[in-house]
Amino acid sequence: MKIDGKQLRQTLPEPDDLFKSSASTVKPSKDEFKHLWQLAFDASPDMISILDINHRIVAVNQAMADAMACSPEKARGHHCYKLLHNSDRPPMACPHLALLEDGKMHQSEIYEESLDKWMLVSVTPIYGTNNELAGSIHIARDITQQKRSEQAQRESEERYHHLSEATMEGVLLSEESTIIAANQVLADMFGYSIKELSGMNMLKFVAPHDRGRLIESLRNRLAGIYSFDCIRKDGTVFPIEAHTRAVTYKGSMVYQTAIRDLTEQRRVEKERNRHERLQGVLEMAGAVCHEINQPLMALQGFMEILASKVELTEIASKKLQQMNEQMDRIKKLTTKLMRVAKYETKPYVGGEKIIDIDQAAPEDDDAMEKV
Repeated sequence: MKIDGKQLRQTLPEPDDLFKSSASTVKPSKDEFKHLWQLAFDASPDMISILDINHRIVAVNQAMADAMACSPEKARGHHCYKLLHNSDRPPMACPHLALLEDGKMHQSEIYEESLDKWMLVSVTPIYGTNNELAGSIHIARDITQQKRSEQAQRESEERYHHLSEATMEGVLLSEESTIIAANQVLADMFGYSIKELSGMNMLKFVAPHDRGRLIESLRNRLAGIYSFDCIRKDGTVFPIEAHTRAVTYKGSMVYQTAIRDLTEQRRVEKERNRHERLQGVLEMAGAVCHEINQPLMALQGFMEILASKVELTEIASKKLQQMNEQMDRIKKLTTKLMRVAKYETKPYVGGEKIIDIDQAAPEDDDAMEKV
């Protein structure tokens, strides 16, 4: 392979060398061998291109050609920044530009406005036989879903932070278990008016399974921090955190309790946990699909060659067709894995849970956008 007339140090193996140790009697021609490599090149969901030192395109795979809205053949010889960025010069954050300066591998996250996607872009230098820099292998991976997940997690953490920093709490004063005063925040929290709260027994606000703990703290006059499930006027149950201390009110010792509704905090924690699990699923799905698709496309290419070059028995042809069908199933599965956008599970043997791919991966782009 040559770039700008420079012979590269590393070249693709010749077909005879590749199949030298193979027991197969089927040895592809050079044209067939190039076709197999192109199949593997195009099988990658990553956008791959080979660039020379002048930012001209030497070769691109189908994913990159699709992003530039042209065929791989038409892309060849054009400047990458014109086709992809619609610009007269490379962007300042271009990793290929940095590689040309120091001859080293570079990687960066870039938002590509023309595609409305976040891309993880890496470039690896290509040197000629005379150790002169000839260009680079440029690989761009779509990390939009990962970035959206990270953004959602940051927003979730910010909501959690704002909630924990809030000072507006429900406050009541009680003598034994009887409420003698309360603020408007507490009234709104439980769905009563301040007038209704006055004189009510606090046990009425606590869920039955937590009333024993409240009675014990009142009996022992224990100040401190407690967590209870409480009941609103409409019957809904919600979690609270109560900070209790003894204070003097109108010359008498009473208890002041500051109550914080934990509903939003629990929801945010649950949402954050789901985002963390989803992040792990997305990373694994991307890695698995990338590793499976490469050998899968190569295998299909070999099978096509085998079917066209060798006379097979009826049984062998049927088996070959069944193998093709099963590989198509694997392709559909990897496509679905790449579309995972939410964390959904389903029951599995032994009481375990596994990812429900059908529910976690939207069927089309419209459904993906809604998720």
